[in-house]
Amino acid sequence: MAHELEDTFRQLPQMLQDALQEVGRLKAQARRRKYDADATTCRLRRQVQEAKEEAKHFRTRLNEQHTRATEHVVNWLSELADFVACGICASELRRPYVLACGHIYCYDCLYALFSQALAALAHDMLNIHNLETLQLCRHIDQSGHFPANIHTYAQQVLADFEAIRGRAQYTCPMCRTAITVKPVEDLALKQIMNRIAAARAEYGHALHADAAVIPDVEGGDDAPYPAIVTEYSIWQ
Repeated sequence: MAHELEDTFRQLPQMLQDALQEVGRLKAQARRRKYDADATTCRLRRQVQEAKEEAKHFRTRLNEQHTRATEHVVNWLSELADFVACGICASELRRPYVLACGHIYCYDCLYALFSQALAALAHDMLNIHNLETLQLCRHIDQSGHFPANIHTYAQQVLADFEAIRGRAQYTCPMCRTAITVKPVEDLALKQIMNRIAAARAEYGHALHADAAVIPDVEGGDDAPYPAIVTEYSIWQ
């Protein structure tokens, strides 16, 4: 027993040295692992930072491309809106109507133009013979109780009036072609104008028009073509 204890005591320094070496080895291993972990952490942080910078770069490029694409679309919409502008009001077409000559105008613009033509013609009629004279001549012409010379004069006045009334004054504002048939609503172009308005709203740009949707006009079944002059009776 004493011999075994003596051997154990002799081995203690070596065992202690071995333990210290193991502790040193473990510490060194821990330091290496910490170093490797720190290096890995730094590498990952660097990669994350690079990824953030790359994402920022791509986001910037994407924003620039989106901006350029938006500007391109806006410019295209502007050019298209100018191309389909009304030849009368020079604004974006509202409820476009096409004439027989091929030119297209807004409903309201055509109606106003034709109304002005009617008003001008009515004014010309009244400049030649006032309303009372026309009514009197009409009465004389329908009556058989007036002398022949007066009856002839009344017929001449009415003939002059009818000649003026029969001259149609509706012409295209651009090519001056006489308009003899009703304008027709261009439904295809109307759809295009609505698409332009929708695209403008999507991109948030007001180009040259102040309307978001092309409105319908009440009484839309009637084309903007007032009663022709030969049907216009000033005494009615």
